[in-house]
Amino acid sequence: MDITSEFFQTEIKLKDKKKSKPKQSRSESDSKLCCVICGAEITSNQQQLEIEGSHTHSKKNPANQLFFIRCFMPVENCTVNGEKTSLNSWFSGYQWQFAHCKNCSTQLGWYFTGASSFYGLIEDQLVICNN
Repeated sequence: MDITSEFFQTEIKLKDKKKSKPKQSRSESDSKLCCVICGAEITSNQQQLEIEGSHTHSKKNPANQLFFIRCFMPVENCTVNGEKTSLNSWFSGYQWQFAHCKNCSTQLGWYFTGASSFYGLIEDQLVICNN
């Protein structure tokens, strides 16, 4: 399967959320963030960064799926998969690859490389860690 087909057919395991997420409080600004499926620690709110003037972005893929992503660097417990491509990149001058949880293989978002490198992680795939 080529990267274009993979992009269109990516299935994301999203946790069923019946309630909207509460706004982040100041006390959560340094919280560690974990995979929503297995609880593996991925990053923290202290690692967030701005890309193109914002930490958060809403982006649609070619299949018209809407993603709310947050930008981070560094992250841990992520594997980067697939060949780098600039096809349908959401960020000008950047190539992307898939980013999956190292523990359970859930797609957490994408890894972008260009003038700098960063992870665009899907907001609903992260939760505040319980530990």
